[in-house]
Amino acid sequence: MTTQIGEEIADVVELPAEFDGLNVAVVGGFVRDRLRNVETNDIDLMVTEVVPAELKSRDFRPIEGASFPVFQDTLGREVALARTEESTGDGHTAFEAHAIPADIPHEEAIGRDLERRDLTINAVAVDARTGEIFDPHGGVEDLEAGILRHVSVAFAEDPLRVVRAARFRARTGFEIADETRELMAEVAPDLATIPDDRFGDELVKVLKQAVQPRAFVDVLDDVGALEIAFPEIAALAGVPAGPEGTHEEGDSLEHTLRVLEEMHDRQGNDVPALLAALGHDLGKGETSADELPAHHGHDKRGVPVARSMRSRLGLNRDLRGVMDTAASVHMRLPRVEKMTATAILDLAMDIHVSPLTLEQALDLGEADAKGRQPAGDFQNGPIREQLTVAIEAVETIGGSEAMEKRGIDPTDVGSEIPGERIGNLVRQDRVEAFRDRAGALVEAPGGNQ
Repeated sequence: MTTQIGEEIADVVELPAEFDGLNVAVVGGFVRDRLRNVETNDIDLMVTEVVPAELKSRDFRPIEGASFPVFQDTLGREVALARTEESTGDGHTAFEAHAIPADIPHEEAIGRDLERRDLTINAVAVDARTGEIFDPHGGVEDLEAGILRHVSVAFAEDPLRVVRAARFRARTGFEIADETRELMAEVAPDLATIPDDRFGDELVKVLKQAVQPRAFVDVLDDVGALEIAFPEIAALAGVPAGPEGTHEEGDSLEHTLRVLEEMHDRQGNDVPALLAALGHDLGKGETSADELPAHHGHDKRGVPVARSMRSRLGLNRDLRGVMDTAASVHMRLPRVEKMTATAILDLAMDIHVSPLTLEQALDLGEADAKGRQPAGDFQNGPIREQLTVAIEAVETIGGSEAMEKRGIDPTDVGSEIPGERIGNLVRQDRVEAFRDRAGALVEAPGGNQ
């Protein structure tokens, strides 16, 4: 069928000279998102009735390392031959891809290719020249109805599709069809064959994309996949969030997901901020049964759990330390106004050397308070002022400043001072500077101290 939206999609897809005479279709996320009126520029193209040798003879550049012949056009977009996939055994990578023969007509080749897709909303193609829409599995109807539905029982051949479907639930806000949810539950045990870093990839993707981030966890929990993919988070289920009267919202998992929602409201799809929300209470999963419903020391217990989790998931360097910092600092944040200058400076240092910004840390404190029932009180303004002053002291006072203050030339060999003593001098000077500057806040009009 040809529709206005199909023609609009075709109109925005530029086809350079290397495509002359080729049958071309737009596939994947570009079609899905444009049909949803979501702006996107990530275009994937598919060609039919052609062999790899002909593409090589044009200006298409082969992409090295791909498991199937994939090329780049002169605009840097991926171009693949229409293909089928055949499962060769159990597991995520046990597939063989076969190019659809060049003598198979364009429309039939597109149909065969779309059969291998995971969800119907991802199994829609548009002819890049005519705007004709190819939708053999009802993907357009499911897009309009807000339904996520598997294309065929071949969905079960790749267990990672369970996590991917949960990601699309969080990304789109669509509901998962009952029959698809049932199939996901059947396939979930096979997730044990998936390398952990693939779960890390999916987690980062969903945090970047989600409109309903908690839905990702909720779906995985519902189909029995959470304990395999993210056991550290699953360990929070059924664990009281706190003593009676302090956490009436439910268990520790429900509290964590409410904090995740609150953080999303504040920081959007900021990955470090959302990871901080997910990781802040991981220590509650380690609380011994005889201590419950209290969780004394769960912040400290959460640090090694968070470190183990981010290492297992293979999170990149920019994200390392986010969850363990969140675990370490979240209980101290609301207590800043009652802490000593030294303790405030220690907290400021922990935030300063971490991947979290002060703004993200403060939002974590507020999200943690709002994510409980009844909601807690987090004095964002006064806490921000004190931590800002403390971080300024940390940033501006170091060993050289401490020695200069005492007239010590660090280049003078005869004036060598043990590192431990220099550290003590730095701490002393930071405390003095913090007290002076914090005192100025008190004296200022509208001061909070």
